[in-house]
Amino acid sequence: MDPQHIRHQLRQLSTGMLSEADQQVLRERLEQLEPADLDIIFPEKEWAETVPCHISPIEQQTVYSSIMAQVRPSSRVVRMRWLRAACALLLITAGSITAMLLWRNVQTDQVRVAAAARSLTFSTGAGEHRLVTLSDKTRIWMNGATVLEVPEVFTGDYRTVRLHEGEIFIEAGIDPGKPFRAVMDSVTVDVLGTSFNMRNYHTDPGASVSVATGKVAMRHSNRSLILTPGKTGFWSKYDGSLMHGKPAGKPGSWKQREFYFDGEPLGEALAILEHSFGYRYHVKDKRLLMRPVKAAFRDQSHADVLRILAAMGRFRYEQRDSTIIITANTPATPIH
Repeated sequence: MDPQHIRHQLRQLSTGMLSEADQQVLRERLEQLEPADLDIIFPEKEWAETVPCHISPIEQQTVYSSIMAQVRPSSRVVRMRWLRAACALLLITAGSITAMLLWRNVQTDQVRVAAAARSLTFSTGAGEHRLVTLSDKTRIWMNGATVLEVPEVFTGDYRTVRLHEGEIFIEAGIDPGKPFRAVMDSVTVDVLGTSFNMRNYHTDPGASVSVATGKVAMRHSNRSLILTPGKTGFWSKYDGSLMHGKPAGKPGSWKQREFYFDGEPLGEALAILEHSFGYRYHVKDKRLLMRPVKAAFRDQSHADVLRILAAMGRFRYEQRDSTIIITANTPATPIH
C-alpha cells in the first residue's frame, strides 16, 4: 500500500481527472482497507487541528445511499469497506473533523435524523434491508428496492413520512399532540402509536396496509378503513377502490426473513421473495404463477426456500446470475 499514491488518486477522483480504469483499480484498493490502513493514510495529527467544514446530513446521506446502492447486501464485510472508502473520499475533499465523525457513525444501518428543515430520502437495493430511526424514536424497517422520504424535523400538525416505492414496517413513536402519518401514492395512514406494514411496489396491483399492534385509519379520497391487529386494507390502483384485504399473517415478518403463505398464488409468493432476497424470477409457463403456495419459512436461505417451493409446485429452476429461470416439470394442474 502506498498512502501518498492513494491520496493523490482520491484528489484526482474528486476533480474528475481520474480515468475509468484507474477508478476501478482505486476501488479495488479501497475495498481492502482496514481501520489501521486509514490511520496511516490520514494520520490524526493531520486532521485533528483542521478547522471543521460543515457537511450537512443530506450530503452525508447522499454519499451513504450512492455507496450502498452498489453493494450486495449479503456481504457485510464488503459493505463496511465501501463505507470506509466513501469516507476516505470525504476526508480528501472536505478535510474536516465532521467527515471523520461520519466515518465513525455511519457503520450502523440506523440513521438518526438531525435537526434541519429539510427532507431525507433513504433507499435500499434489491435484497437489502435497512433500519431508519427518526428523531421521535419512530423506527422504520425498509425492505429491498424501497424509497422512503422523511423530514429532518417534524413540523406542522402531523409527523409525516412518505413511501415512494417498496415496503416498510413502522413502529411509530408516541406523541398524542402530533399524530403520526404515513403517505403512499394517494393513500394516507393516520396513527397515534402503533406498528404496521405498508407495501406499494410499482408492479403491485395496489397498495396495502397491515396492522401488527394498535389501530390505524387508512384513507383514500373521502373513504376510510379502520384497521386493527391482524387486519389488512387494500387500495386498488385500477379503480381506486378501498377495501379490506386478506389477513396478512404476521405483518413485517419479512424483516426477519420469515414468510407465511396460506394459499397465495406462486406469482404473489415470488414477488414477496424477490424484494427480500434480491433475485428476479422468470417463469416461462405462466400457468405456474397461479399454483397455490401453503408454507412457512423462518430464517431459511434463498436456496432452501426455492428448493421447497419447487417440490411443492412441481417445477424446475436454474440460476443465471441474479435471475432464476422457472419451468414446469409436468403439465400445469392445480395442487390439491
